[in-house]
Amino acid sequence: MECPPNAVFNSFLQTCTSVYSTVVNGSSFLSSAIVYDFPSCPDGSRTNLFCQAGICPRDYDCYNGGCCPKPALTIAMDPRVRKFCPDGLEATFPCRSNEECADGYTCAEIGSTSFCCREKHNALNLRQQFVSYQNNCPGPVTPYTSVLLCATGSQCPGGNVCPTAGFCCPSVTNSPTQPATICLDGSTPLGPCLNGNCFAPGYTCQNGLCCKTNIVGPVLPQPGSGCSAPIAPTPHNPSVHCVPGSLCPNGSPCPSNGVCCTPSYQNCPDGSQSAGQCANSMQCVPGYTCQNGACCRSTGLCPDNSPAFGVCSPSGACGFGMSCTPNGLCCSTASQLCPDNSQPAGACINGFCGAGFTCVANLNYCCRSSGSVANINDLFGQSN
Repeated sequence: MECPPNAVFNSFLQTCTSVYSTVVNGSSFLSSAIVYDFPSCPDGSRTNLFCQAGICPRDYDCYNGGCCPKPALTIAMDPRVRKFCPDGLEATFPCRSNEECADGYTCAEIGSTSFCCREKHNALNLRQQFVSYQNNCPGPVTPYTSVLLCATGSQCPGGNVCPTAGFCCPSVTNSPTQPATICLDGSTPLGPCLNGNCFAPGYTCQNGLCCKTNIVGPVLPQPGSGCSAPIAPTPHNPSVHCVPGSLCPNGSPCPSNGVCCTPSYQNCPDGSQSAGQCANSMQCVPGYTCQNGACCRSTGLCPDNSPAFGVCSPSGACGFGMSCTPNGLCCSTASQLCPDNSQPAGACINGFCGAGFTCVANLNYCCRSSGSVANINDLFGQSN
């Protein structure tokens, strides 16, 4: 056995005795007169093994200066209370240190008690777990689904038994229908519709989403669908695919054939058939303008003989980069020139322009004043 420093084990006394030097008639002798008591352990027994700097061999704890055997763990798992490790795996058994856990397990604190849990997994293992999870679980599984590990045969939080794959699968329930997040053709939408309209060219409103226009051929109406004639798509208002039971952009129920009926459009002022409904001219194809809520062929031309983008709003406003001509058409600012054939500096503001510029009333443009050499900075009152 090991004894404290300056002590030796006395085989006759079966204990550790202190060794000291005694001088007799000038000669030095070693004596061992002081007897050490063995430290007592928590169970009442005594140990003949002393701690060395507070450290004891494995399976021993330092107590009262002596190394006492670790008592057998008496903490029992309450079958009614299940403990889960940080990674979601059900805890195995209580522990006090990592040495008491099997290889690949560590002693983790869960609440007021520590349990043996699997070591933390690296990113590669998590990816492998997700692949296994995806292949073995029914229902939707995404990379954002938390991977819940379990011991085979144990019980998962949802009440189902842990499968052999070692993962607790999510419960598959019939949840209420969620709003659509992708277009009917599987593509990503540009964004939600605004009052059933999409203002970006080439996009139409499908199930509340702005999706790329998908022109299809004429479709025969289904009995009871409410369509009185073959559904013929137009360049700007193609037949819109829909999910039966949902609503079409015009608010009518989606028929069983999954194609919304083309609404009957009003005639244009010149008596021709409109190309579709619109809220503004930006919703019409080139060469058409929005007139009384219908896309009609534009007969107006801009000063440079290019087709107008549309008619001006009642207040005389047009889109960005355009201005309203005297005949009520929205034309590009680049298509209109000042009387001296120079580029206008911009639109007049309440009939006024900056220094060196004059508002040409019939064009509503700020043009350089006659004889002026002002530059564009003069329009805003800036100087070099």
